[in-house]
Amino acid sequence: MNNTWAILLPPVVVLIGTFITKRLNSSLCAGIILAALITTNWSALPAFKLSVFRLKEIVTDFDNIYTYCFLLIIGALVLFIERTGGANAFARIITRRITSTRSAQNSSLLISFSLFIDDYLNILTSSAVMRSITDQTGVPRAKLAYLIHSLSSPLVVLAPISSWTGMLITQFESAGISMDAHLNTKIYADPFLTYLSTIPYLFYSFALIMSVWLIVHYSYSFGPMKIHEDHARNTGNLFAGKEPQAAISDSTAGNLLDFVVPVCSLLIFVFMGIAYSGGYHLLGGTVGLVSSFKNNTQTPAILALSAGAAFALSCVRAWVAGTLTIADIKNIGKDGILLMYKTVVMLILASTLGLIFRLDLQAGTYLSNLIGPHISLHLLPVMFFLISCIISFITGTAWGTIALLAPIVIQLLIGLEHIATPTTIEHIPLLIPILGSLLSGSVCGNQLTPISDTTIMTCSGTGAYLTDHLITQAWYVLPVIIGSLCGFYITGLTYTSGYVLCALYGLTTTCIATWLCIVLINSISKGRTS
Repeated sequence: MNNTWAILLPPVVVLIGTFITKRLNSSLCAGIILAALITTNWSALPAFKLSVFRLKEIVTDFDNIYTYCFLLIIGALVLFIERTGGANAFARIITRRITSTRSAQNSSLLISFSLFIDDYLNILTSSAVMRSITDQTGVPRAKLAYLIHSLSSPLVVLAPISSWTGMLITQFESAGISMDAHLNTKIYADPFLTYLSTIPYLFYSFALIMSVWLIVHYSYSFGPMKIHEDHARNTGNLFAGKEPQAAISDSTAGNLLDFVVPVCSLLIFVFMGIAYSGGYHLLGGTVGLVSSFKNNTQTPAILALSAGAAFALSCVRAWVAGTLTIADIKNIGKDGILLMYKTVVMLILASTLGLIFRLDLQAGTYLSNLIGPHISLHLLPVMFFLISCIISFITGTAWGTIALLAPIVIQLLIGLEHIATPTTIEHIPLLIPILGSLLSGSVCGNQLTPISDTTIMTCSGTGAYLTDHLITQAWYVLPVIIGSLCGFYITGLTYTSGYVLCALYGLTTTCIATWLCIVLINSISKGRTS
């Protein structure tokens, strides 16, 4: 395969196809076919064989199978918590004593923090519980939508055990990060520990959470959101003068144990499973706790088995307590699988396309040769934050964006720094910051786009108008984007100073720049509400 501009056609086709049809999986199929055709010089039969071969590689990999099982079981676990009303029971304990607008908003944030396990569960539960409470305290629906949406995906991506964990492990492994010594491995590292290493570099998520707290705590109000809050305070209309809009209802009271048992058991099983696999001395091994986490190589299997055990334990407890019948449990299991089925298919297709990109088209190598002479390494974190944000905005999916770009990022860095593979993360100090910028940009674009599942679900759950939510949220997210760009620029300048210092410099810069932007915009608009 000659290195030509045609290599860049498959991702362009995926983006355009998704934007026009709103069907990511169909667009990914088209991208796979086109990539295979380009690889085989437009020969139909060899292209078909290549596509099937790469797809088979993805779906027969045991780590991938375990990850897909984890995602399907997590879907069932999320539905269990939702349908039994466990999350509602927990949330209502938090919201017992609310007397003011600020306390209502703080309660919304606290509920979101508690539901870190999944963004869908977070949005649906927070919306159902907080709607009536914020209505009584005069919080406009656009503000409620902003609070809930801001602490869904941006928060969940920070949680080491969540519905995002399995996806990220799969994509990092498909991109060439693995502990297995085979030909596809580019970087010898554990994908789970690699994800954990990116968390300090998720500047957008940290800054967004900080900005939401500042806006609520200091009652900052500016831009279109000020119009909504003025209307709510002066007229009682929570829709800025528009007619009220219906929202999804959920009246399940629930039992607190139906929230505590699934979440706590999942965390305990995962923690113990990783420690046992890594040889923790209290569980029969010979090493300390930190070393056991480093030694662990069975994360996908542990996640799947832990999720299965947590789901089984939760169902048995609910059945014994009379909360669920056997038929209810079967329905939850079936619907949970259906909830995540399309996502798993998307991950399989995106991973297949990523594998062809990396191994057959050598897209990263081509890009490194193309842009290497024209771009400085220190600009790459900023560049990938912007690129991933744009792609996520267009496609409406953060997961698809990560799957599309992760293989290109890794191969591009290896090519730019002229490193022989397989190598280790220590030899590519810019890798973790750039992966952090990729995840940050993907979450940012997903939050801002009108076509993402979380955006639509937020508006449906809160009853906010879609246009109102997007416009009011954009003003509050803009300072975070500016702060993140500043942080990733500093990261690019300081990545050789070491992992800890680089993350500290970048995160500090991001938070300070975000805070200054918020204060400046608020001062200019002169908008403070009580």
